[in-house]
Amino acid sequence: MESGSPQATFYVQVDDIQASLDKATKLGGQTVIPVTPIPGMVTFAQFKDIAGNIIGMVASETPPAE
Repeated sequence: MESGSPQATFYVQVDDIQASLDKATKLGGQTVIPVTPIPGMVTFAQFKDIAGNIIGMVASETPPAE
């Protein structure tokens, strides 16, 4: 049996991930995964809010495939 609390991560679409991540950090959040592009698929990041919830962000634009 696994230990720990159940957790769900949800993602929101934003126009500027870095600016949104910077704002979350300024308001007390903590970066979990920095801005990470996956060519041809998605650019995403995750942060932990002050209550300990993990929230993901995805860019509104798809990064070009390599």
